[in-house]
Amino acid sequence: MIRIQNVLCPVDFSAASKRALDYAVGLARGYGARLHVLHVIAPIVPSLYVDATRLEATIRKHVHGEMPKLLARARHSGVEAEPIVKTGEIEKQIQAAARAVKAEVVVMGKHARPAVERWFIGSTTDRLLRHSATPLLMIGEGKRKRTAPADLRRIVVTTDFSEGSQNAIQYAISLGESKRANILLLHVVPPAITAITPPVVPILVEPLEAINQARLELENLVAADARERCSVETKVETGEPYREILNVLKQTRADLLVMNIHGKGRLERALLGSTAERVIRGAPCPVMAIPPAKQRLDIGRTKRRRTG
Repeated sequence: MIRIQNVLCPVDFSAASKRALDYAVGLARGYGARLHVLHVIAPIVPSLYVDATRLEATIRKHVHGEMPKLLARARHSGVEAEPIVKTGEIEKQIQAAARAVKAEVVVMGKHARPAVERWFIGSTTDRLLRHSATPLLMIGEGKRKRTAPADLRRIVVTTDFSEGSQNAIQYAISLGESKRANILLLHVVPPAITAITPPVVPILVEPLEAINQARLELENLVAADARERCSVETKVETGEPYREILNVLKQTRADLLVMNIHGKGRLERALLGSTAERVIRGAPCPVMAIPPAKQRLDIGRTKRRRTG
């Protein structure tokens, strides 16, 4: 059982971050957790044409005017909420705030328009995916209204059988057990390329042995008590991983995708450089990215050494 006592929600007062806030409120209410609403003011570089002091004062005035409105939305739903306003590099301040409040999850909005997309799904989120010790729950626009995890009925967990797979499954079951949600464990087997006598073009061959082995391993991932708490199914697809994951999300009309993110290793570039990023950008539902347990432990140890 995953315990969530503190939820961190970074906001920039856009429609995207307000959607994320509504989801964070539902998550916090469902777990009886405290909600921490964070806004980061990026450093202003002085120049001949910009009065940095005056501009920062204007920004802070806007922040102090908008933050109470967001807190009121949370408190109206019966959630204990508190504001955090920081100045600095956005990604670093999000990580620092997550550590300070001991957040079990960070809920972020995902912008659709490229002009403002960079804040949440560009370099900031990319760095958070690679380095954050806290699970990230990213909320996109989507065609169906999703404002509360209590609505979760169909959850997809994508796995490559790495060390963090069990952790991702635990999060999925914990989020979906109150509604006895349908949990679909998905593994995608990349097609093998076999070259026929040159100069014939190589053909794609479906690796049947790998598929059968994957089906067996998926079944072995499911603990006995998991099936008592949720309906658990398994599925193996063949093809380009990110395309197949997105296809399954659309076909199943998934309410949430849970995926574990690797730390340093030979698969990191493939997962964070292409598959995970493409899935997060294209997913029609919220995506929860779970960092490796070892990464969370290592960061905690580093923090204790610095403060000891």
